[in-house]
Amino acid sequence: MTRLADFLKRLKRDARGTSVIEFALVAPILGVLVVGIADYARGFSERFALEAAAHRALERAGVGSASSDYSYVRQEAAAAAGVPIESVTLDNWVECDGTRQSTYSAACADGQQVARYLYVKIVKTFEPNFKWTSSAQPINIQGDAAVRLQ
Repeated sequence: MTRLADFLKRLKRDARGTSVIEFALVAPILGVLVVGIADYARGFSERFALEAAAHRALERAGVGSASSDYSYVRQEAAAAAGVPIESVTLDNWVECDGTRQSTYSAACADGQQVARYLYVKIVKTFEPNFKWTSSAQPINIQGDAAVRLQ
């Protein structure tokens, strides 16, 4: 009995395997955390790519001549983002002294400040690598940009 008691006392003081056991308890939590951060970062990267595509399309509109037909901007944005044209929304409007008018071709009265705007929104479906739940759905992300043309 004394041998067993001595062995248990020595085992109680022995801390050689403690760090391995602690790591085994913490490793799954760290793994899930790393995978989650990677998915989150991928989503942000996709969003920034959509915003860059919207900005590129608006650059082309800003460099081009003044026009009321900016339908080519939708095609440019869709091509830059790699999405179908139906995923791109284009809005253009004119403001007279800060008041939005009903049509883009509306003329402002003399002495009013004229401002013409163009807005592009691109929506894309993002599929995370890690399915957090069995009912996980793809996430719609969007990138948008606006520019004042006049």
